[in-house]
Amino acid sequence: MRAMAAPIPILMYHNIAPVPRELTRWRSLYVHPRSFARQMALLRRLGYAGLSMGAAMPYLRGERQGRVVAITLDDGYADNLENALPVLQRHGFSATCYAVSGALGRYNDWDDAKLGVRKPMMDAAQLRAWHAAGMEVGAHTRTHPRLRQCGDAQLRDEIAGNRADLEDLLGASVTQFCYPYGDHDERVVAATREAGYAAATTVQRGRAQAGGDLWRLPRVAVARSHILPQFAWRTLTDAGAPIVFATDWPVSPLDPMHCIQCAMTRTVWKEGMKDQRLSLYETLAAYTRTSAWVEFMEDRKGMLKPGYLADIVVLSADVEAADFTDLAAIRPVTTMCDGRI
Repeated sequence: MRAMAAPIPILMYHNIAPVPRELTRWRSLYVHPRSFARQMALLRRLGYAGLSMGAAMPYLRGERQGRVVAITLDDGYADNLENALPVLQRHGFSATCYAVSGALGRYNDWDDAKLGVRKPMMDAAQLRAWHAAGMEVGAHTRTHPRLRQCGDAQLRDEIAGNRADLEDLLGASVTQFCYPYGDHDERVVAATREAGYAAATTVQRGRAQAGGDLWRLPRVAVARSHILPQFAWRTLTDAGAPIVFATDWPVSPLDPMHCIQCAMTRTVWKEGMKDQRLSLYETLAAYTRTSAWVEFMEDRKGMLKPGYLADIVVLSADVEAADFTDLAAIRPVTTMCDGRI
């Protein structure tokens, strides 16, 4: 039986720049360049390849498996070229910038009145430079409208016309589309497919399932407020990244049963926070996968090493039958390690 492929995170960014002081609304659309650099470095350190949507297609179609993250940037802001491109190149990543062809060299005229800020867009030369650097240009309509409000003729013009504009500009095929505001329905999806796009992304929160609907792909929004651990959790855990346990020693006791109980009973301490509780088997897997858990008392208790034929711990109670709030009271009574008791 073939193993099910892990979900694929498609990261969604907008501006990679410091937040303008005068901006009071939707500040979360900005990610500081230093934060972006740390996020990309973390992905690289964890063994993930950052891919454009085009490069990620074999994984999204279920034809390939691997540690991949798709990286997307909406609208085509000039700061993407200035601040995101050098970081992406440093790590050997690629990314897709969804461009609004009618706004090239101008500003965000679809929301500048609400924001009170005009954000510079890439011009034609800058967009070509992005593409020449090995990055992908995707389509984001001609004028950034709400597509469900468009008549049929305008819908075709915004979607198919956007592709024609960008292909003429770049001299290359444009196969990726992003719905402005995530606004779409069956009619909009049909127009996107008829225009010849290979895939389209939404603003629906979630990870893409390999072999799923390529014209309604969810994404993981990355906001200004996301600190590095929160970015890692949101991006990687539901994508099948292995969880391993560490400890806040000496604050937390170095006791695996206590930590297992904590992992299974963790409470949501902040409004809007994701439920991060793990099942018993998820927790046990996290402790034992590739000898992930290491204790600071190897000289007294011994430690697991690759190559051991068996390591058996006999506990004082059945962990499957026990109430998970009582797990910390279960103690090891016998340990067999490398043939020694």
